[in-house]
Amino acid sequence: MEILLPIATIFALLGAFLVSNGNWKGFAIWIITDIIFMFNNYMIGQWEQAILFGLYLFIATNGVYNMRYKRNNGKN
Repeated sequence: MEILLPIATIFALLGAFLVSNGNWKGFAIWIITDIIFMFNNYMIGQWEQAILFGLYLFIATNGVYNMRYKRNNGKN
């Protein structure tokens, strides 16, 4: 986990950059990094942080759905 967290942080920043440019793949990256951070915080007993990243996971999943599927179906 020691090297995984800094790498996940870099990817989370990449996800933020992609989302800020309207790219749904940023949300997909966030889903992966949110799972990593949620699991890590759960394992170290930081329940509040784990719950926070669980909520971020829900938001990122909703973002993929909205940007990828609703936009392509003309609903957005």
